[in-house]
Parts: sequence; structure tokens; C-alpha cells
Amino acid sequence: MAKPNGKGRIAFVTPRYGDGVVGGSESVMREAAHGLSERGYEVDVLTTCALDHYTWANEFPPGTSVDGRVTIRRFPTIQARDQGRWHWIQERLLSGDRLDEAEELAWINGRFRVPDLYLYLAGHAEQYAAIVFSPYLFWSTLYCTGIAPERTILMPCLHDEPYAYLRSVAAALASCAAVWFLSEPEHQLAHRLAPVAAHHAVIGAAVEIPLSYDPEGFRKRHDIRNPFVLYAGRREGGKGWQELMVGFGIATRRHFLPFDLVTIGVGEAQIPSSSTASSILATCRLLRCPTPLPPPPLSCSRARTRASPARSWRLGLQGRSSSPTGRAMS
Repeated sequence: MAKPNGKGRIAFVTPRYGDGVVGGSESVMREAAHGLSERGYEVDVLTTCALDHYTWANEFPPGTSVDGRVTIRRFPTIQARDQGRWHWIQERLLSGDRLDEAEELAWINGRFRVPDLYLYLAGHAEQYAAIVFSPYLFWSTLYCTGIAPERTILMPCLHDEPYAYLRSVAAALASCAAVWFLSEPEHQLAHRLAPVAAHHAVIGAAVEIPLSYDPEGFRKRHDIRNPFVLYAGRREGGKGWQELMVGFGIATRRHFLPFDLVTIGVGEAQIPSSSTASSILATCRLLRCPTPLPPPPLSCSRARTRASPARSWRLGLQGRSSSPTGRAMS
């Protein structure tokens, strides 16, 4: 439905939204929603009441609220009662097993469902000139993209991971009106997975440029004295955090590199033990090393945190003992 100025109303459908929500797709959706609202579009965000992406518990109140010029419509999640079955299917999926259709649907439904969001969209889809869904792997996308495919734009945020090979993902990529890719590698991956909707493009995402920079102030505030590698993202297994620490430790030891590893995001550091490091090395798909590896045990010379929702850790992985140690500093 178009406004008098000719600009239609747009819906962004994302499983989580709001203050305290950390995630790449969620951040891009929020930035795009605000950017379009500032350009004169009416923008709705259709989302759940969940904050935590592990429990999907309802923490925000259901109903309508506003975030600046953006209207937020929240709907409660429903979790499956048999979480044991979901975890069993999840383990099979991650191990590379091919799920049959019933198992695939059980996996999609088992994490969470949002039937009220589905019903709202089914009754109001015609009010929107476009409906943008992201990311690809949740119920809110895989079920709801079929409601009004002719006005659906999918921003999948694809990774080359077992979830991406589900039949439902292939169907979503092929059936929507357009696909919005954030990068060329993601675009290429999509074509390897399935036929992609005719209208698709690598659009990327806007980045708000700060008015000024203070690199020396940053170093001073966080006591960063050495050159460093920066990891920006959630510190969790699904992001390869422990593999990163093991690989970083091996690289700095092997080549005597003077780097620290600095991270921004949420999640505990969970510095891997010697046995965990060995297991990671044993199960990795590809390990390139021109010379024999040293023993894998790593140690953390120190960890630095600050009390804020996004913790900053400074790690010096030196491998001087067989057990990791860490000292939290205020």
C-alpha cells in the first residue's frame, strides 16, 4: 500500500529485535529499518518477544511499541515440548547426516514457532509494498516467506554450514520475489545450494561512519600495547571462537608473532584446555602448516574485561604451560 508521497510501507521480519540484541543479521535489519524510515517510508518490524537466542524465552512484552520512527510488533514464541528430539536431530544435522522431510520440519519447528506472527502477516501482507526476511535458518523466515512470496525479499545471511543445505532453504531462495545478498561469496554459495530467484543482487549493508576516531585513546583505555588481531562477533562455538583461539595460539607460537587477540562482542572467553585444543586439531577439515606443529597446549597470559554488555577481552596466547590460566582485570 503506497503513501501519498508514493513510498510504500515496508515490513522487516526478524526473530529478535531491540536493545540488548546482539547479532549480525539483527543489526543489519535494524539499521535498514531505521534508514528507510528516515527516508520517508513507513516501516514495521515484525518480531518475537525473545531476547536470548539459546532459550528463545519470551522476555519482551507482546504487542506494539515504537523505536524512533519504526513500529515494532512483537509476538510470543512457542517452544517444542520434546527438546530432546530436537537436540538429537541437531546433532545428526551437524554431523553431516541427510535429514528426511519429517526430520527437517521437526528441526525447524523444534527451536521455536511464532504462530501469531504468521497469522498477523497472513492477514496484513497486502498492506506492505515489501516484506524483508532475515536470517535464513529460523521458523520466522522458513515458514513465513511462503505467505506472500510476490512481495518477499529474503536477506539470507548464508554461511556454508549444514543448515544451509536444508530443502526448506532451497525453496525459500527460489520462491521469493528477490534475494538481497550481503557479499559476493554469499551470492556464489547460494547458487551452489539451489536455484535462486531471478531478481537478486549483492547489495551489502550500510556502515555508519563515525565523526572521528581515537585509536590511541582506545589502546590506552584497554591497555593494548602490542599489534593486535581484532575479532568482532559473538564468542561462542557456532562462530568458531575456540578454533580461532587454538589457531591463533599456534600461529603466534610457530612464527613468533608479536600479536594480541582483541575481541569485541558478547560471550565468555572460554579459553580452551589442552584436551579441547587437541580435539579441535584432530577434527578440523584442513590444517596447513609447512613444518611440524608444536604441542597444542595454550595458555592465556591475561584476559581483560570491562563491565558492559559487550565485553572486551585481551588475550595473549603464548603456550608456555600445559594448562590455560587467566586473570580478570578491572
